[in-house]
Amino acid sequence: MPPYEPDKELVDVIDDEGRTVGVATRKEMRARRLPHRCTYVLVFNRAGELFVHLRTDTKDVYPGHWDVDVGGVVAAGESFDVGVRREIAEELGIDGEFDVEELFPFRFADEKSSLQGVVYRMVHDGPFRLQPEEIVRGEFVPLTTIAELTRKRPFCPDGLAVLAEFRRRWPATFAELPANRRILLGSGGFRTPERIAFLVEQMRDFFGPVDRLLFIPYALRDHDRYVQAMVDRGIHAGYHLDGIHRHADPQKAIREAAALFVGGGNTFRLLDSLYRYGLLGAIRERVAQGMPYLGISAGTNVACPTIKTTNDMPIVQPPSLDALNLIGFQINPHYFDGQIMVRHEESMIEHFGETRDDRIREFHEMNDQPVLGLREGGLIRIERGRMNLEGAEARLFRRGRKSVDMRAGDSLKST
Repeated sequence: MPPYEPDKELVDVIDDEGRTVGVATRKEMRARRLPHRCTYVLVFNRAGELFVHLRTDTKDVYPGHWDVDVGGVVAAGESFDVGVRREIAEELGIDGEFDVEELFPFRFADEKSSLQGVVYRMVHDGPFRLQPEEIVRGEFVPLTTIAELTRKRPFCPDGLAVLAEFRRRWPATFAELPANRRILLGSGGFRTPERIAFLVEQMRDFFGPVDRLLFIPYALRDHDRYVQAMVDRGIHAGYHLDGIHRHADPQKAIREAAALFVGGGNTFRLLDSLYRYGLLGAIRERVAQGMPYLGISAGTNVACPTIKTTNDMPIVQPPSLDALNLIGFQINPHYFDGQIMVRHEESMIEHFGETRDDRIREFHEMNDQPVLGLREGGLIRIERGRMNLEGAEARLFRRGRKSVDMRAGDSLKST
């Protein structure tokens, strides 16, 4: 291994437009405060916590400071994308392939540095082999604790500027969920014994010792038959399902309910009924007070800001597409990727309708909210200030950014 001599490394000197106008050693660049290129990587774990680390006392800028990102100076002739992968491999000791997402360009200048950079994001749980010449130690911390840490420890100002811009662009990442907010959202497709057993287990753990669930069957036409079908299939999880259609005053039923279960079916019919009976405000108020809410398929769609990412036909026209807005993003239930194949005689041929990815792309041509494509059997569990994906994989779509595949157990707060 060659000796560690960062002062002798060559870096490109750039002008205000980011064009290379010369080459200098790193030592000369620091001494003369020459403008250069840099990479920054915000490293999150699957729980949504951010990796922060303590720099060694021998660093040529901000020695002995804590930092909220990894990365560094781009070498002469090196691209940002090549440089960021080199820095990650060197500083964190990650072997093999890893995914890193480009976020936004970044400029920074103070009395020590003048640079143009690119900010990236990656998700990795570690463990890391930290580069001893540059990093003393590191740890994952909740985003909500960063402000307190900066009051107790010295942090690199450029890293804090990166994090401030990240916060400005994606404020929901930093939003602290109310500790009493309890929401369980399912994609649907709970038909196999394994999936039903998983859902029942989650429901028992989520609802706890309540004896009955107020069930909203408005997404289907025959409400009594719907309630009985849920019991027959075991999706009541042993709780008594109290159909809201049997109550003379549905709003009063919501106000007095210990827990709420909104079933699947046609999302337009469901939302139209919620408007007709004046239940949207009552449900929002009770959920804000801590009443647990379970939605499956259409019940998940109406928990979103709007129902614009449902898969259903508009068999009725509700007064608005605006829904409960219990969460800050859209969900596409029953999501799958790829093209549909249909049987034709003895072979399978491609069906040329739009894919789910096509439809979500079209949504983002007109709308800004992120969309989570939730695969069948999957759940989003929001509880005790956490928001995690359970039971199945999902794909996150954000306008103008590359989609991100997520695994069961991942936190949705760092997305």
